[in-house]
Amino acid sequence: MSESTLLPPPNYPEPPRTDLNGVFRRVGLLGNDVTTLQIVATDGGENYTTQLQPVQVPTGRVALVVVLIPESPTEQKVRTLGYQQFEQRKARIIAAVPWAEVIPYFDTDYNLAFEKALARLDNVRRVVPSER
Repeated sequence: MSESTLLPPPNYPEPPRTDLNGVFRRVGLLGNDVTTLQIVATDGGENYTTQLQPVQVPTGRVALVVVLIPESPTEQKVRTLGYQQFEQRKARIIAAVPWAEVIPYFDTDYNLAFEKALARLDNVRRVVPSER
């Protein structure tokens, strides 16, 4: 994957909404003996609800990497600098999905991101053991 495959082309129509709660909840339900690598590319700004809901810790080895892409300039609802927007949305996602690794779209070291996601999953499990 590269920046050119993650970012939509100019004038690409925006979807009316993104259900991040649903996506994260489905990823959290994954569980088996195989390590699963999941990647979600989103601007993190649209949602069916006003806030992200906490997501259960998966029972399986799930590495979730969330790649934050910038909002389309025509769709921006909040006028903030790019890095401020990234940090705000990263914090919002981590609060709901503490076992996810959130990276900017230009960070292309996905192997490292997946390793960090698995480490985050292990750390969260030490704090809040999952019910198996």
